[in-house]
Amino acid sequence: MYKRIIVVVASALFALLALLAVVITDLYDQDYPLAIGVESKIHLDYSESEASIMDAFTTLEKLDGQLDLGLLKIAPDLANDSDSKVYVSLNDQELPSE
Repeated sequence: MYKRIIVVVASALFALLALLAVVITDLYDQDYPLAIGVESKIHLDYSESEASIMDAFTTLEKLDGQLDLGLLKIAPDLANDSDSKVYVSLNDQELPSE
């Protein structure tokens, strides 16, 4: 009888651990999307800068075109009513396949 209880508890704990691993992996992939081959991440904060964010994007677009960096920006998904995000290429390049 005790062996059955131990097996049931161990199975339940394993299932919860597997669920936790899936949730953590999904949250990590939203922040750093490995499916599209991300190798690094840049965060631009222009809250205290005299330069405008549009100037920064223009400069990044030029650098991306010259150096073929493959830069993407995160934009809201306007096709859906949810809060989901999409990845958009800065220079109309083709996105990596998932």
